[in-house]
Amino acid sequence: MEIIEPLVLDRKRLSLGKYTHWAANLSDEEMYGLLWFLGELGIRTSEHNLLSSIQEVGRARSGLLGALGFVHGHPVTQEQAMKAIRNAYKTSPLRQDLNQASHD
Repeated sequence: MEIIEPLVLDRKRLSLGKYTHWAANLSDEEMYGLLWFLGELGIRTSEHNLLSSIQEVGRARSGLLGALGFVHGHPVTQEQAMKAIRNAYKTSPLRQDLNQASHD
């Protein structure tokens, strides 16, 4: 059986980094929120559709904007990130188009 070591981040090292200082005081739940947003962005985009994905209202854009929010001092928990992504899906033009097509 493989033993999985816990991931440990050094808060002091994060605080000293030019591009990581904003993450030094994130709680565990906020770190999971950040990873959730990044994962949502990553699975919804590729190098071929990144620009169109982030310009359209939807889950990829919500992932990007949510992750950027962390850098600019607006961290959220994983639960809040999940809610934001669900709400983005509900208001997605693609979903609305699919719903309209199913009613036609």
